[in-house]
Amino acid sequence: MTILDSHSAIATILPAGLKLRPVTGELTLDEGWSPYAQARLELELTAAELALIDPRTLQELQLTMSRHLGSPWTLATLTAAFAGELAELTSAFGGRPLSAFALAYSRPYNKSRLPSATIRCRLHITRRSYDHRAGRLTLEAASGEARLQQLTLLATEPYDPGTTSIRTIVGLLLARIGAALQPGDADGVVDAGATVWRPGTSALDYIIPLAQKAGLKLWCDHQGRWWLTAAQPETPGTVVLSPESHPLTELVDDITVDDDAGSTAS
Repeated sequence: MTILDSHSAIATILPAGLKLRPVTGELTLDEGWSPYAQARLELELTAAELALIDPRTLQELQLTMSRHLGSPWTLATLTAAFAGELAELTSAFGGRPLSAFALAYSRPYNKSRLPSATIRCRLHITRRSYDHRAGRLTLEAASGEARLQQLTLLATEPYDPGTTSIRTIVGLLLARIGAALQPGDADGVVDAGATVWRPGTSALDYIIPLAQKAGLKLWCDHQGRWWLTAAQPETPGTVVLSPESHPLTELVDDITVDDDAGSTAS
């Protein structure tokens, strides 16, 4: 079944407050990968706007991406419909959910009134690449795991957290980047000798093996919230997809015996 839709995105660079509309973009949320959330945008912007974007200053990307399955409506639509009279609007929609506005004023692209969807993310900018000839910027951003990967212990002596509690150790690391865990009781302990953080090791490479030993998973969602949860066990089996149960837009099954696949050298 072919589904007609349209897409829009707004990117805001923080703390600069610079708002941009990407030309193209993609967002990936993958529980089996770290960072959990990754975004890649292409934008056209002025030299003055480009000067405001620098990943070295620990900037963040506030990203809103929407999928529209009907023509959009605005407050101006309601103003025109009710001549600016709040009493008329209240009489027509009082006590009804906000979705009632969309059902009344949005013209669906498809026969069935499928709901539109919006996702809002707060990510850390990890890369900025500007093509001066094309006048186009490629911006990459990721969830908080990227910050822990950038945080490396620069010291002459190892760091001993003084505890074997994974939850406590995570809290100490997150405090270094101005973050904190979401409430929860998931915790575990490891041998005291394993908790030593060696100089030159990133915080992420230090804590992930400890969490895995305790049967836990540390991750940051697309809204910047940190979670320590029980790791999901790997379950053998198969996944069956069919057009009836899972409408597919693209499906690629790739098997290769190329020894060079997936590797590069320079």
